[in-house]
This record gives sequence, structure tokens and C-alpha cells, in this order.
Amino acid sequence: MPGISRRHAVAAGGGVVAAVISASSAAALGRPVGRTGTAVQDGLVSPSAGYSVQSTGSAPAGSGGWESLACSSSAKAAPVLAVGHGPMPVGSTAELAAYLSGPAVTFLGDGSAGGGITRAAKIPLAGPLLEDRSARPSGAVPAGLLGSGALAFTPWGTLLCAGDGLGTGFGTTQGGWRPGEAQWRYGIGAKGADDWSRLDRRFDVARNTRVADGFGWVVESPVPGGTPAGGPVKRTALGRMRHSGLAPAASRDRAVVYTGDGEHGEYLYKFVGREGTDGSLDDGVLHVARFHPDGRGQWLPLVHGQGPLTRQHGWRNQADVLLRTRLAADGVGATALPTPGRIAADSTGGEVICALGRLSEAGGCEAAGGGTARSRATGVPVLPLAGNVLRLREEGRDPAATEFRWSDEELSGQGLRTLSAEARTRASRTVRDLQFGAGGELWAVLADNGTSGDELLVLDTAEGPARSVVKAERGARFTATAATAVGGQGFVAVRTAGAEERSMVLSVQERRTA
Repeated sequence: MPGISRRHAVAAGGGVVAAVISASSAAALGRPVGRTGTAVQDGLVSPSAGYSVQSTGSAPAGSGGWESLACSSSAKAAPVLAVGHGPMPVGSTAELAAYLSGPAVTFLGDGSAGGGITRAAKIPLAGPLLEDRSARPSGAVPAGLLGSGALAFTPWGTLLCAGDGLGTGFGTTQGGWRPGEAQWRYGIGAKGADDWSRLDRRFDVARNTRVADGFGWVVESPVPGGTPAGGPVKRTALGRMRHSGLAPAASRDRAVVYTGDGEHGEYLYKFVGREGTDGSLDDGVLHVARFHPDGRGQWLPLVHGQGPLTRQHGWRNQADVLLRTRLAADGVGATALPTPGRIAADSTGGEVICALGRLSEAGGCEAAGGGTARSRATGVPVLPLAGNVLRLREEGRDPAATEFRWSDEELSGQGLRTLSAEARTRASRTVRDLQFGAGGELWAVLADNGTSGDELLVLDTAEGPARSVVKAERGARFTATAATAVGGQGFVAVRTAGAEERSMVLSVQERRTA
């Protein structure tokens, strides 16, 4: 695929030098690093032998911390790090206005900090919803991001950003209001977890029943110093959900994006661009995964007029299918999963790894006595997985394939191992984030399991144990990881505990031996 493959070669080329990213304005906030193998002087982390750690910057005050990372190289052959800001409490009209105008994504690179996507930015819709005026949401709610979820750089030179908190900011003060079927399916009720309707009437779902339709989309944005021009756009063809993971890939002349819906009992999805569209995310087909007990799997297309997604069954057009992606996936018989999270895709090998939540996190939908876990929303049985990751291998190693093989696996310090699907619960450590590096190695963050603190690992998925890169100390928490376009370097976001909580990004560099 000339367009995608050529640009991908530039991004991953061995000639790119990715030394250490440092934001000049944040350099003074960095802490000096002790000898290799000893703890950083402020006690945040302890690097393993063979690695060094350096601070690249701290989160701005009041940002809520850094919850997601993505790394790519810019047109200047220097790495660009995208940092997503996490949520923060909002208790007043002034705080809400500041939150909505604050940056959801910041870029660090080339010795400077700045740029980014603000939550209140007027980000237009593209794809099927742009073509159907009747499906466009109305109202004066900011068309930007309510928060930042997963981040991912694409092989064609853009950044994908998933908005977080799909239904949490909406509510109503009008008594007696009840959500419709689609609103209920998306967790939108009379009082969200962060009900902003009492601060700003724009978030009142009784006054404007379509107000939430403008959120839950993936935003594609140009990268500072990159080639693509224009501003950020919401790519509606990728579906509306809580996009907990994003993993772009390429198949000849088509773009591919894997994404998951990060709530218990939801689904794993894949968008495949149409042939000849060369990186376009507006023209293609969104699929949802169905897993068979024998290890086979299918990607089911969510296309209006196919299967149950017809006018006779209440589906008006393709825009309607995408606005109600969750219900469309219910209708075609997708397989419910235990909280699909971050996703890593090896763009050259057709391999996909998706982090999973625990079956015990079913929120009351797991039967007493170790019974079947069920989706919180639909009540359908959740695929009984014992491991902490789901591993897919696309047929023919082609990311655009319609069939795959899958396995239930555990990711740990011993590497990846396949588990029996008969277990009802698991003791595996939670995988908080993961990403493939340039050489096919997998970088992964394992969460504290009560006996071992948060840890950043790197491993060869084909063979061999994982290598511990850096461990968190004193209750510090790793929130995200990213790998550079050359081997041997990654990044990890770390958050401290206690009253003086702060969020930092650390550059982890493998020491080269002569």
C-alpha cells in the first residue's frame, strides 16, 4: 500500500534517533536518577539493571494527571510523545469551564511542550454522521472532548484520541424523566457520576435528548511537525462507545483500527477501510468480534441492511447503526468480554493482544457460588476467560481478515502462557497498558497485586520470559506506557500517592553495550 506503507517506513526506520524527550519548561521538575539498578532519588521507581530512567516532565496543576501515552517520530526525525490528561473533580461553574477549556492531549517533543487538543475545541463530525443531517446531535454543548482515553499514532502520520467518560457528565434536574433504550444502553441517566447538568444546562438530557450523541467518538488529529494538514475530526465510522483501547494497523491500501469498549460485558471491534482509501477512516466497515469455543473467531460487519440491521428491525441507516453501536453489536450476536481494555497490534504480523478486566468485576452479575458471569448491561454470559489478556492471530496474518484464531492467556514476568478457559476466576495481575515496539517486542504495565508493586515489562511474544524494566516504589502507580519508533526505549507515566500527588512521565532507556 504505497501511502500507508511508505509513511510507516519513515516512522519506524532504524535511522531515526530517539534520544531522550525533554520538555524545557518541565526539565526543572525532573528528578536526578541514581545508579542503574538503584531507586530514583525521590523514591518513585527502581530501574532494573541495564536500564536508565530520566524524567521528561510533570503534569500541569489541576490536570488530573497523565493517564495515557503514545509515541511516534515526527517529520523532523525526532520522537513526539502524546500525553493524555486524566479526569478531575468539577464542583463549580468556573471549574467546569476551566475543565472544558483545558487540554485533553499535550504533545512533548523537540525540547518544547505545547499544542494539543482541548476538550472545548469545536471538533466536527466526519463519516456517515456528516452525511446524515438528521443523525447529527443538536445543542450548544462543546463539541470537543470530555476527557482523554486511549491514544495511538497511526502509520499514516496522525494521532487517534479516544474521548473518555461517555455518560458520566450528563443528567437532569427534571423529575420523572426516564432514559430511552439507547440512552440507557450507554449509561446515560438522570444523574451521571459527574452530573454537570446542575452547573450548566447544556448537559441536561431532558432538555436535549440528543446532547450526548456528540461524544463517544474517536478523534483523529494532525501531529505537530507532521505532514497531514487540518484540524482534529471525529471519525464516526469507528463507532460510538467508550473506546478503552486503540491500535492502528495497515493492510495493503487500507487502514485498520482495533478498538474495545471498556465496560464489563462489552465487545471488541475492528474498523477496516475500503480498498484504495489510503489511510481514510471515513470510508470503511466497522466489525465486532464473535468468539467460538474451539478457538476460532469471526469479525461480524456492522452494516445497515445486512443481517438484523434493517429498517424492518428499526435501523434507519448507517449513521443510526454507528450512533447505537452497542445495540447493533448486541443484535448481530457479538461475544461479551470482561472489560476489554488497552490493545496492542503488531502491524506486520497480524497479532493483537487485548488487556482484560477480571470476571469478578461483574458488578453483581456474577452468580453466587462461582456461577456464570454476565454482562452488566445485557445480562448475556461473558466469555469465561482465566487470563488477563486475549490474544488474536488474524487469518493469513492480514489485519483486514474476517476470521482469526484466539487464545486465553496470562501475561506475567514469565512471559505469555495459554490458560484453560474452564477457570471461573483468576489471580493474574491486571494489565493496565500495553504496546508493541518497533522490533515486535511488547511493552506492558502490570498493576500491583498486593504483593508486588506496579511494574513495566518488555517481552518477546513468541518466546522467552519477560524482562523487568522498572518497578514502582512507595505506592506509586504506573498509568500508561509507550514505545519509541526504535528499539530499546520506552516511556511510562507514574503517579505518586498521598497528599502531594503528582503525575510524571519517565523515559526508560536500555543501555547499549559496546
